Amino acid sequence: MRTYNELSLDERVEMQRRLEAGDSLRAIARSL
Repeated sequence: MRTYNELSLDERVEMQRRLEAGDSLRAIARSL
């Protein structure tokens, strides 16, 4: 596993997007 600093900017953006998508999915699931 590479460290966060070794990730490219694109990979960081993609990772952040996935985290945000996961958070919103969990929020939706909780509100059901």
